[in-house]
Amino acid sequence: MQVDIDRRSSLIVGIDVSDHVVFRGALLSLDGEILVRATRSAEGANGAEALRRVVELAADLVDSSPRPVLGIGVATPGIVDDRGLVLSAPNLGWTGVDLSSSVRAATGVPCHVANDADLAALAERSIGESAADIVLVRIGRGVGAGILLDGRIRHGSASSAGEIGHVIAGADDGPLCICGKRGCLETWLAAPRLTAAIAAAGAGSAEAVLSSAGERLGLVLSPVIAALDPDEIVVNGPPELVSDSLVEATNRTIHARTTDAFHGHVAVRRSTLGLDATLLGAAARVLEVELGLT
Repeated sequence: MQVDIDRRSSLIVGIDVSDHVVFRGALLSLDGEILVRATRSAEGANGAEALRRVVELAADLVDSSPRPVLGIGVATPGIVDDRGLVLSAPNLGWTGVDLSSSVRAATGVPCHVANDADLAALAERSIGESAADIVLVRIGRGVGAGILLDGRIRHGSASSAGEIGHVIAGADDGPLCICGKRGCLETWLAAPRLTAAIAAAGAGSAEAVLSSAGERLGLVLSPVIAALDPDEIVVNGPPELVSDSLVEATNRTIHARTTDAFHGHVAVRRSTLGLDATLLGAAARVLEVELGLT
């Protein structure tokens, strides 16, 4: 006899706070279908104000749900521990923010918080049918990587595996980063920085700016590939930024800086899930924790 869950019994709320323009939310079915979308402005939101808007978005989605909500999944940039505590998210002004408890207190619904790149990688594996060993680079408010080895997300000893955004990308000084260093990958590749660079260069130079950013990404990823030997690199972010020029420059730089005999099989590609990857990953995380489904 086969046993299955009643997939119409409840819904899931997914929240993505990794964008610098809007916080995205959705009601999803247990099958991962996005049924309702909602947003809150992220512009000017930092610290306690950002937390207030995220909690409000989650509460509104729970209140609007026509069925019981199984759980809430939240994708956030930064370093998140296994309790849902955001240890550090500099671009949101969060340090030691108990996002999980705040959302749960406002909604009465279990809340599971994880790094946005980790959740995007989880979605690529569970829905996008990626390989079992991938590095997913997430371009949003900042830059991070989700590392999937043997089909499992790797968090590291201090929950900071994949924090490539604050690796210095080149020998030149580069722009000043929010962390206080100059030339971090995030200063070249984060969505607001890259969008501003394209605007300053002019429309005719957009692809040159994106190609340069791809070279910086390839520079940072090359030793990661040598150390981890993944099957592929998946790049996720705004479609206007994750262009052919950026992907090709990343791929070209990686193969120029690694040994093809060992790593020639590693390819760089765009995410097939686009900006919904984080929402789908958040829903997958709820199913994993609440129902034991992977």
